[in-house]
Amino acid sequence: MTGAARGIGAAVAERLARDGLALAVIDLDEADCAGTVEAIRSEGGTALALAADVADDGLVGDAVARVVAEVGPPTVLVSNAGIGPRAATSPLLTAPMMPTGSVGPVPWSAPAFSTDAASCSQAQRASCSRAQRTEGEEMEGFAPRTSFGYEASKRYDAEDTRGDEEQTVAFLARLASGRDALEFAVGTGRIALPLRRTGVRVDGIELSPDMVDRMREKPDGDKIEVTMGDMSRVTTGRTYGLVYLVYNTIGNLLSQDDQVRCFENAARHLTGEGVFVVECRIPTAPARPGRQYVDAEHIGVDHVGLDVCRYDPVTQILDENHVRISTEGIVFGPIRLRLAHPPEFDLMARIAGLRLRERWGGWEREPYTAASWRHISVYGRPADTAC
Repeated sequence: MTGAARGIGAAVAERLARDGLALAVIDLDEADCAGTVEAIRSEGGTALALAADVADDGLVGDAVARVVAEVGPPTVLVSNAGIGPRAATSPLLTAPMMPTGSVGPVPWSAPAFSTDAASCSQAQRASCSRAQRTEGEEMEGFAPRTSFGYEASKRYDAEDTRGDEEQTVAFLARLASGRDALEFAVGTGRIALPLRRTGVRVDGIELSPDMVDRMREKPDGDKIEVTMGDMSRVTTGRTYGLVYLVYNTIGNLLSQDDQVRCFENAARHLTGEGVFVVECRIPTAPARPGRQYVDAEHIGVDHVGLDVCRYDPVTQILDENHVRISTEGIVFGPIRLRLAHPPEFDLMARIAGLRLRERWGGWEREPYTAASWRHISVYGRPADTAC
């Protein structure tokens, strides 16, 4: 691994060692690698410190030869130090490799190359193109029905709160006006439980048993009646003055048909004067260069949080992975969302027999404008049918 003397590189190297790999730690100065090597060895791992400038083919060749002689042919190559357009001919990429296989609990693949198209030489274009988005390609290994499993449910309340829960509850309680409410994708009860404390009876529909288990662990978590299943299809057998779906969750339904069915299911659960509230971000991914990007969500001394996304304009699906890299390891939070703009949701509502009544830019009834980053849309039956 190159660039592993400090920071993120050192953290990744130590994590790889804990997963059972013997590490050759390469950096400009061998002495700079000592801390990483010592940390790996203190936990019983195997590590070798090497000095090499990755831009100097001779030094890199000598380093690779020493790795092969002292550790053996590499099974994994991690390039954490930029090598620019020389990547295609670097000895790092022509070194003998062990066959692809599994080391410890993590599957590893040996080849490595730069994925920065801007820095690729013409000779590299074919390799770089492998890293580019193929439209219609799905996120490898993602299963929507298990995406909010045990681990995700344990992290959810710590990572996915936004600080506007109080305003959300106040907005919904005002709309409910004492009438019963139903939350689609009730999850851990982040909104349902405080809304119940305002005097509103709240039921829920939820696909993930693990998320419901986390809600049951909270005070009064057993007071929310939950129907398990797909929010676009299952019914509770009751009607409500308020049905709501917040926090972009309608995007978890990955086809237009399923999103339309969600509106239709909401309409089935509404009383004559009832309303359906949808909160969702305004899509920005379609306007991003190349329709793929990496944003820094959090930057700390010992950790970073990255938002890694790619968007398919044909399916309107955003593949997204929230990646946390820290001294404790790497945690992935994958999600797939079908993005839609407010006018498309308005048409879905019409198909379900509903009409837009209000649209706001925030939970405190901020005006919805071209600068709004989200919308809170309130749908109900037309006045002549609301009976």
